[in-house]
This record gives sequence, C-alpha cells and structure tokens, in this order.
Amino acid sequence: MSQIRTITLFIISAVLIFFAVGNRELVPIDLWPFLSEPLNFPVFVVFFIGILVGVALSAVIVAIRGVKHYSEIRSAKKEKDKLSSNVENLERELDIKPPKVEQKDYSEDGPGLAKKLEKK
Repeated sequence: MSQIRTITLFIISAVLIFFAVGNRELVPIDLWPFLSEPLNFPVFVVFFIGILVGVALSAVIVAIRGVKHYSEIRSAKKEKDKLSSNVENLERELDIKPPKVEQKDYSEDGPGLAKKLEKK
C-alpha cells in the first residue's frame, strides 16, 4: 500500500513541477480595494494559491459540520451514561430487597384443598 502511495505522490509531484516550469509567464493580479497597483505573479503561483484557498475553505466547512455531529454524539453519550446509571441503581435496588410476589391459588376446589394437601 505504501508503494502505491509513494508512486502516486511521485506522479502528482512530477505533473505539478512540469506545470510550474511550463507556466512561468507573469500575469497581473489586481487587488483593487487593498492595493492600487496590480501585482505580477507567475501563472503557476496563482494556480497553486487557488488550490490552497479551496482546500482551506473545504477544511473550514468540514470542521463546522463536524462540530454539529460532535455535539450530537456528546449529548447521546451523556444520555447513555445517565440511563446506564439508572439501570445499575435499579439492579442494586432489586438485589437489596427482592420483590414481593403473592401466589394465588387457582385450584378447582379453592384454597382449602391446597392447605389440606400440604398438611398430609
């Protein structure tokens, strides 16, 4: 896997170097509200700056979306912890005092027959 990554990075680097060497012409960039005179940059510098600005904006957008998902995950974890502590408390309460269960006699002859059978 690392060989594929190395080869891919080498190919991308070679393409970018050939692009930079082939596009050395100067182009004027006018930043009117900030500067009165246009600045001259090589074409490849303008291209690379555009790519970097795009990557930076994408990173900001992904980070903003990530904050929303992170807050949802954090609140879900808090609720899970709260519910698990409630379950533990209920289990502990059941261990301390067992539930009272009343047994009813559903025999045909009523409760008297069951008592007579127990005595014999």
